[in-house]
Amino acid sequence: MFRHREDLPSPILALLLFLVLILASLFFALPARGAGDAEIGRLRFTTYCASCHGAQAKGDGTLAEVLRVPPPDLTTLAERHDGVFPEAYVRRTIDGREEMLAHGRREMPVWGIGLRDLGRDSDQEAEIQARINDLVVFLRSIQTEH
Repeated sequence: MFRHREDLPSPILALLLFLVLILASLFFALPARGAGDAEIGRLRFTTYCASCHGAQAKGDGTLAEVLRVPPPDLTTLAERHDGVFPEAYVRRTIDGREEMLAHGRREMPVWGIGLRDLGRDSDQEAEIQARINDLVVFLRSIQTEH
């Protein structure tokens, strides 16, 4: 029917471009999903956390040896908290925006701010929390049982 892009009527070409843009924005936006998604969390972990915590979250990332405080093995969070995954603690640690002066200097980057979409002025709190949810669900999914 249409052999070349220039053969397409302009309204059809415009509609196709519009659909491509919509699909791309949906793919990259990762809107709030409430409960979180472990697979998306794994991808986020690889992007934001693996350089320090390691690909398997064992605390052996490529930057671990140059840090003043070694990153912990994140697969043993539940084990270190009497067999219960410390979700609220993990969430606060990832977010990092709530400074606790009594705990001393913060060694880990503040990802609550880092998970924003740069260039957007709108309120992004729901998206930030969804991204943190994904990481929390992923970390819960990799806990070892002893």
